[in-house]
Amino acid sequence: MDLEKLEKLNRLRQEGALTEAEFEREKQKVIGESAGCPTKEMIMGLSPYEYAAVINFAWFFPYIGWIGSLIFWLLGRNKSDVVDT
Repeated sequence: MDLEKLEKLNRLRQEGALTEAEFEREKQKVIGESAGCPTKEMIMGLSPYEYAAVINFAWFFPYIGWIGSLIFWLLGRNKSDVVDT
C-alpha cells in the first residue's frame, strides 16, 4: 500500500478539496494498486469483477446470451486479466 498517496488524499479531504465520496473512490484505487488488483474502469463504469459477472449473467438469455457474452468479453479482455480469464 502506498502510504504517501493515502496521506495526501486524507490531507486533501481534510482541507475540503475532496468530497467524502471522491476520497473513498481514490482510496480504493490506491489500495487496489498496491494489492495488484486491476484498477482500469471497464465499460459502463463497472469494476472488472462486476463486468465479469455481467458476462456470466448474459448466458441466461436464450439464443442471444452467448453472443452478448462474447461481445462483452471481446470489449473488455484487454482491460483486465479478470475479464480475460
